[in-house]
Amino acid sequence: MAAWHLGFFQRLTHTHYEGHLDVNPDVAKLFILGCHRSGTTMLQQALNRHSMIAIPPETKFFSAFLGHSRRCQKRRLCKINRDLQINLQPPRQAIQEQCNAREFFEQIARAYLTRLNRPDVVYFGEKTPVHCGYVPQIKRLFPRSKFLWIFRDGRDVALSLRSVPWLNRTLPVNFLIWLFYHAKQMRAAQDKSLDILFLKYEDVVSQPLKEFGRIAQFLKVPFEPAVVFGHGNREGVLDWEYPWKKLALDPITSSRIGLWRKEMSGTEVEFLEWLGGRALMRLNYPLASTNPKWSNLLGCPKMLLDLGSLVCRVPVDEMANQFFSRPICFG
Repeated sequence: MAAWHLGFFQRLTHTHYEGHLDVNPDVAKLFILGCHRSGTTMLQQALNRHSMIAIPPETKFFSAFLGHSRRCQKRRLCKINRDLQINLQPPRQAIQEQCNAREFFEQIARAYLTRLNRPDVVYFGEKTPVHCGYVPQIKRLFPRSKFLWIFRDGRDVALSLRSVPWLNRTLPVNFLIWLFYHAKQMRAAQDKSLDILFLKYEDVVSQPLKEFGRIAQFLKVPFEPAVVFGHGNREGVLDWEYPWKKLALDPITSSRIGLWRKEMSGTEVEFLEWLGGRALMRLNYPLASTNPKWSNLLGCPKMLLDLGSLVCRVPVDEMANQFFSRPICFG
């Protein structure tokens, strides 16, 4: 039945082109946001199975390209060209103005959709978690863009972040990263001008038909069963990212909900809930500890040392970009 529906929608929405590929220059923009390990790649891969949506690998356009020096922009464009398998020439001067930035992002979209031979795409997506701090800039550049923000239990995020090689294996440090993104989420939720849909990871994986139906309605596109029932596509996931993103290529499953209950000690849970219990409750995640103790302060010195170790490993300009939500380049 799912295959029949998929074929029906493909016949309904696809237009076949012969000869020159004419990509719609006004394709709408869709931005997937959320903390790392919250389901952003799962969401990207699912929507990439939709006949009217294309979401390439992360470009970091707003955090690592726009507003930087020409030298930084050339370096980032080399990576964008390699990752998206396109061939754009570097700009003659650093792109700073909104009109130039908008046109260059459109060039990226057109080049990518032309390579995919998909002129019928309605939404060109961008999935870069660090863009969570750049929502105002994105809104100024693309006032009619749509946002999908997926969030997940911070305790599970802290566990899952251990699989990302450049981050920390210390749970409290990973939880602080989640709290940082949570603050960005709360700020976005207060902005009534955003065309944004918030998605709870646990609902998406346990009720995918319902949640992806909501997404289709939000985007005003027909629901396609392949989004929910398909799996295994690699478009949007780079080879070097595969070790920690491979689960996003599997069928959607709820098996990873609440892993923190099995894999964390009571002391670890209590410490995390002492750090961010209010944030968890704000998102309707019940606490396991009834009264986190002030004695948890004893764990702070080690957490601060581990946090300092993480800061030393992250590039200075990337750290500055995150905290100040503005492009800073030292090179």
